[in-house]
This record gives sequence, C-alpha cells and structure tokens, in this order.
Amino acid sequence: MVAVPMSLETLVSDDDSTAPVAVAIVAYDLEALPGSLDAVERQVYGAASRYVVGGGDEGRRIAVERDVSWVPTSRELLAALGDDIVYVWLVDDRARPRPDALRSLVVESYRVDASVAGSKVLDLERPDRLESVGMATDVFQAPYTGLDSDELDQQQYEVVRDVATVSPASVLVRRDLLRGLRGVDQLMSPAAAVTDLCQRARLRGARVVVVPSSEVLFPAKAPGATVPWLEEASRYRAAIKAYSPLSLVWVLPVAVLISLAEAVVAPLLGRWTLFNVVRALVWNVIHLPSTLAGRWQARRGRVVGDEELFRYQLRGSARLREVAADIGDRVRERLPETGGRGFAGLVEVGQETVRSPSFVVGAVVVVWTLVATRAIWSGTLPAVGYTLPPSESAGATLAAYAGGWNVAGLGSPAPLQPAVGAIALAQRILFDRPELTAAVLTVLAALGGIVGMGRLLRAWRLHAPAAYLAGIVYMGGPAAQALAGRAEWTAVLAMGAMPWALRVALRPWPASLRGRLGVIAAGALATGVAAAFLPALLVVAPAALALWALLGQGKRWWAPLRAAAASALAVPLLFPWFGIVSLGDYLETGASAFWEPWWPGAVLVAATGVAVVAGARDRILAAIAGWGLALAAGGLTVARAGSLDAGRHVESAGMIVAALGTAAIVGAALEGLSRLEKLDSWRQTITALGIVGAAALVASTLLLAGPGRAGLPQDEYRESLRFTTVQGEPTSARVLLAGPAADLPGDSRRLDGAAYRVTSAPVPRLWEAELPEARLGDAALEQTLRSIIAGEVARAGDALAEFGVRWIVVVGPSPFESVFDAQLDLVPLAGLDRPVFLSEVEAVRAVDDRGEAWAWDPPGYEGEARPGATVFVAENADQRWGPDPWRQEGWANRLAAEEGAVGFAAHAPYRRQALGAGALLLAFAAVAVWGTGRKAR
Repeated sequence: MVAVPMSLETLVSDDDSTAPVAVAIVAYDLEALPGSLDAVERQVYGAASRYVVGGGDEGRRIAVERDVSWVPTSRELLAALGDDIVYVWLVDDRARPRPDALRSLVVESYRVDASVAGSKVLDLERPDRLESVGMATDVFQAPYTGLDSDELDQQQYEVVRDVATVSPASVLVRRDLLRGLRGVDQLMSPAAAVTDLCQRARLRGARVVVVPSSEVLFPAKAPGATVPWLEEASRYRAAIKAYSPLSLVWVLPVAVLISLAEAVVAPLLGRWTLFNVVRALVWNVIHLPSTLAGRWQARRGRVVGDEELFRYQLRGSARLREVAADIGDRVRERLPETGGRGFAGLVEVGQETVRSPSFVVGAVVVVWTLVATRAIWSGTLPAVGYTLPPSESAGATLAAYAGGWNVAGLGSPAPLQPAVGAIALAQRILFDRPELTAAVLTVLAALGGIVGMGRLLRAWRLHAPAAYLAGIVYMGGPAAQALAGRAEWTAVLAMGAMPWALRVALRPWPASLRGRLGVIAAGALATGVAAAFLPALLVVAPAALALWALLGQGKRWWAPLRAAAASALAVPLLFPWFGIVSLGDYLETGASAFWEPWWPGAVLVAATGVAVVAGARDRILAAIAGWGLALAAGGLTVARAGSLDAGRHVESAGMIVAALGTAAIVGAALEGLSRLEKLDSWRQTITALGIVGAAALVASTLLLAGPGRAGLPQDEYRESLRFTTVQGEPTSARVLLAGPAADLPGDSRRLDGAAYRVTSAPVPRLWEAELPEARLGDAALEQTLRSIIAGEVARAGDALAEFGVRWIVVVGPSPFESVFDAQLDLVPLAGLDRPVFLSEVEAVRAVDDRGEAWAWDPPGYEGEARPGATVFVAENADQRWGPDPWRQEGWANRLAAEEGAVGFAAHAPYRRQALGAGALLLAFAAVAVWGTGRKAR
C-alpha cells in the first residue's frame, strides 16, 4: 500500500502550474462524451495525459478518434498512470468544465494542502443556478447540499472549505492517494462512490475540500444520473466500509428504519421506495464479501477515527429532511392559488389535493395496509388454525428443514413444508425475532400483493387509481377474506408474491442477453417465493396467462411459456420437500376442498364483470374483464373440487385465482370511470352499473381491514394455553388437544369420528402445523386413546405419560370430554374457558434412568451428564438419534446421556438439497438484480 504523505512538497515544485495531471473522463452517456472531451481540450491548464474510462467498444472508438487513451475500468486506469503524475482529474462525461476549472482545482488544492478537491457544479441548462458547492452527509451516508431549490449563483460560496463529499461531476485526487485507496469503488453509484472515496481518504488523514472558483456545468436531470435502489445499496456499503463496529451497531439498523419510514411516506409524493429498500438489502447481502474486503483495506491504514467523519456530517437524516421539503413544496405549489386568503385558502388547497387521484392513491394503499395489519405489527400473530407463530429459534427450524427432525406430533424425519423454511430464513435475517418476522412478512405480503396487482394492471395501461384500488380488492376482497378467515396465513403470504410472477412473465423481452437473464431469474424468483408459501401455485401463472393468451389483446402467446419456464426453474427452490412428497397426497391433504363463498359477493363479482365486458368500448378493458371472469369462475370451481379428492392446498390456490380474477374485473371497471362521458347509450349505462359494482367491492375490503388482523381469525391458543406456563411445569411437556378438526391447530388425526392431536407447550408453533405420515408412536397413541374411550383404562394420565402428555384440552364437542372427566389421575382445572385436565403423573418428553426430566431444546434435549446413564426420548424411533449407543424402546428412543445432550443427525442428502435451494435462491436474486439494472436496460 502506498503511504499517504500530508504534504505535496516532495511532489510539486513551487510553480504549481507544472504539476502533471492525468484527466480521466468516466463514460456514462456516450452521446455526451465528445462534448466532455472538447471541454477538457479547452482547459488553460494542460493535461499530461487523457483517458476515457469505460464505455465499451463505442467508448474505445471515440477515444481512438480523438487520440485519447482508453481503459475499460478505473482499476486499469490506476495501472496506466505514470509515476510522474501528481493529480488525477476524474470528470463525468456529461460534465462541461469551464476553461479554468482544472487550474483552479490544482492551484487551490496545492495552496491548502488538500488531497481531494471538487468543483462547484452549475445547471447546464441554467448556468446561473447552483447544483452543488460541496456537500455534507448525514451519518447514514445520504448527501445534503444545503442549497435551496433553484438557488442562484451569486458568488455567495466563494471560499475553499472542507466538506464531507463533493459532486462526482468533477473530482481532483492526488495520484498516490488514489492508488493507496485502490481507486473508486466500481460497484457503487457515482455519487456514493465519491462519498466513499472521500471518507476513506479522510480516514487516512487527507483533506477533502470544494473549490468554488472551479466551475463545471452539469445537466440537472442527466439520464441515468441516479438509480434509486443502487444509491440506497451504495450507502449501506459505504457505511460498512468506513465506520467502526460500535458505530455500525446502531447506524445500519437505524438506516433501514429510516428507509422504511420514507417508504411509508413516499407514496404520498407519487413515489414507491419500499422495493428499493428490499433490493438494496439483497444487493448488499450478495456483495458482502467484497464489502468486507473493502472495509479491511479502508480501515487498516487509518490515522483518525469515526469522529473525524462525524465532524462534516449533519445531525438527523438528510433523507427525511428531503421528504419534508418535498411535502412543503407540494403545499407551496398550491399556495399561490389561495390568493392570500389565509386559512380558508389553505382549506381550498387541501380540498384540491384530496381531489387529485395521483396524489392520494399511494396514501390510500399505505393507510389501508397499515390499518388492515395493525393488530399484527403492533402486537402478535394470532395462534389459530394453520396460522401459528414461527418457532423461537430460526436456526433450529432451518436445521430441521435441512434434513433435521420434524417436531410435529410425535416427530418424524420427513422434510418440513417449504413455507416453514422460507419463514425461518426471514426470521434469521430479522434478528431471530418471531413476532417481528410475522409482522414484517404480513405487512410486506399485503403491500406487495396490492402493488404487484397494480403493476400487473398498469402493464395493460390502466391508470394508477384503478390499478391500485384493484390491488386492494385483491388483498382484501371476498376471496381474500375467505382465505384469511380460514386461518391460512402462509397462503396469504403467497398471495403477496403471486401477481409479480404474472407481471414478470408479461414484461417485454429485453434486447440484451443480460436483460433476458435478469427477466428469467426475476420470474423464477417471484414464482419460487409464491410457491414456497403455497406449492400448488406453481401451475397458476402458466394457466392464468394461457387464459390471457386466449382472451387478451396484443402479443401474448409467449407469456405462458415464460411463466411455465419460471415455474420449472422455481421447483428446485422447494427441495428437499418437493423431492420426497407424493403429489397426490399433497393435493389431497386436509379437509376436502369445498369453498362456500359469500354468494351475494360472488354474484356481485360476476355481474360487475359481465357489465364491463358488455359495456366497454375499449377492447382491452373488455379483455381484462373477460379474463377476470374466467379466472374468478375457474378459481371458484377449483376451490370446490373436493369431489375430486382435492384438499385444503388446492382450495387455497383456487381462492387466490378467484382473487386475481376479482381484482382484474374491478380494475377494468374503475378504469371505465375515467373513460365514461355521458349516459347516453346502453353501453355507457351498463358500464356505469359495473363501476357501481366495483365500488361496492372496494368498500367490502373494509370488512377485512376493520379488525386489523389481515382478515385472520382471533387468537385461539396463545392465551388459552397460557396456563401451561403458569403451572410452572417443564417446557418439554406436550398438550393433547381434542375436538372438532376445524377447531384444532393445524392438521389433526381422527379416531372414530373424533379429532385429536398433540402439540408443544405453551403454544403450538408453525413447524408443528403440518403433521407428517403416522409412525410407530402415532399408532401407539391412537391405540392408547382407543383403550381410554373403550373404558379399558382408568388412569389416562399414567397411560399418556410415556408420550410426554401432561395436559389435555377439549376445544369443542368431543366424546373425549366425558371419558377424561372420569379418569382417576386427571384433575379438571377450574376457571378456564375450555375443559382442561392436568395429569397427576409427571410427564415430560425426555427423562433419564433416574427419573430426572430433560429440557426440550428443539429439536433435541438437554439434561444432566452422567457416565453410563441413559435417557428415554419420547419421539418416534429413528436410529439417527444420538449419541450412540442408540436403541429402540417400544415406539421411542433410548440414548446415552453421558454428554448431557441428545439430538438428531441431519439426513445428508436432504441437507445438501436445502443448501442447494438456498444457494439457488441467492443466485436468482443476484441475477435478477444484475440483469435488470441500468446497464442491462
């Protein structure tokens, strides 16, 4: 590494005009490159050498024509610079430096002993307007110019001063410093890359200044000047490279929270930034190794600490200041219309704002989402039906998913459902907090479904109000209400991703290979996310788009083929579960599919669709509504296919298809409102009736939003099983639940018309929702319950103790209630809302040969280590339980207790498949980000 001297005395003579300078013009817009070369040639300070950096073959051709050296990247630039070069002037090819710009930079940099110097930037179209005179940043790396909008250059900043960062339009850097810092980070956006360079320079003790006498003209709205998600991603990367661990502990989480806060407000300003945040986080995960390498290089040779960076940073968040300023600008734009009428004028302005659909639609979407999910993000996910909270440990769940032990019921080596692994992966990212994970996933699913449906309809040129109100109907209409009302939480999460799979398949086919790969990866990623939460959705996108190919308008026959390819590519994401599951068993799982919709709502949907098809003058609206009718009818049919042995997963998929169709009908109907003139024809009268029906469907979403649980039922088990912890019993005990199958959490088993299942105390978790195929222990438990019902057993508590069952809860009418009430060793607990029985016999899931209980540490157990001792583990027998020696004891396991812990050895092929699925998920995300970026477009 090149050391960074604090003075240039050994490198520059007293005559500063002799300091050799290399000019590097960075190519972003090749059409602007010749103009930038002309501006550099007009400099009064002659350059020792000139380079064009990047631009591909076209950039190289232009460089050759102008007798300028060409290098593909900034790294090659560093290698090409001679040792005689003192300064490197980095110029954006869209910039137009004035003739004395370079001389001012060199002279003033030498005078104040600065290592990095930037120019004053003026608007190319309006040279009297200031764009930048150096910038501060906040601690989260967001730049802050401190300039008013449309601020004029009146020489008010004509002093060389230290700044946090400078504009990327024109930057002078000392050559030895640039080499020591290993150049500009090529992965970052231009502005963030310069900020990163300035921070790394300052850590080495270098001085960063702005030279106002050096003036550069730059287009205020240069094409491709900023890519919002890349700016966001680059800021995170810059912070990780520059800050100490202590600063990063609070800077990164707060930065993400600020981004999310901005995402909530941004729709009010006509912007959508939430997916920029998500994309930025994914990008940083992908590039984390190179970021850490850059951090090691940046901080290894530092001579100052974070406090030196903080000196040039403003307090608070520059981004929130910008949002507040934008809102103020929106208000000020309307203030002249008030004519100085004070409060009355402001009221009029407010009314005009409310009447602006483009301004309000984003607020409606965000407010509806937050209201509809408020009980979840402000509290906890209800535990009811198949809606169960994630496990306490994401690591344990991921280990179980990757070939480990399935804890549902009495346990099994069968792989867990993909939804469990997907939610556990999200939980690991969200600091291993199950409540936070449930809240974030629910909110993202609701918002993602609305925005995805809106983007899908916008692809057919529907206006934003109609498209996004249809998205609200998609996530909150009759079908969505029925789906959530069945406590199918993971299916609700799948709804959020489903429209994106359709939207990506309908995207125009890019011209470049990179763009095509990005579209393919994005389609596989969207389909895979939806299928992870509900695998039956793998066939929905191809089938729905095949219908569109039959009924729609425009070029559309390629869409179902691309959707089918995306579904095929998404299949490996569902391993190891997909590799072991029987397709027939999966489709038949659960209660028979026989959705009983709210028939008045179904009639309203059908009538609205027919009205739009019959009354629409625009063929595209009629096609969208016709497609929606076909989807709604097809979804309803599939959701009632119990006679064909279809189960709950098929029913959920059918409901989602019906929701897609309903949203399409509503979008087409509301779009007809903007094209409705006078009710002077039968067509327009019918269209008006369709609009009324669509409005009624939009209003119906308040039924879902009102309770604030995203349509999910009230909690049934979190509170009703709280007594299991109040009793102070070991957490390794199980609870036997009996009653109607619809009232039990997740799957259940049946015995002579009665349903039952066992769960963990104190509350069943998501990884217990789906019961695997019955094994020895399940058969033994069934036989024990038969004996109890038959009256052959008088001490049921003792009989159930070997299964680790300490509590029995009867959740509804069941023959078990009278039987358990007559048992000698079961004590009824008074004061509870359901019949509950406590066994007088000590019952735990694992106990050693001295009768000492072992604690459950999912999926294994921990207890006292004793040489030669053994422990009985009440899990279905499997020889991968260890440590050895293992032996089967009845239906369960007997293991050595010498290590004080027992566990299950993961099935290696399943583990490899799970790791491969995770790697493929990251690969899809990386290629999607890479292939849909600015260069790909």
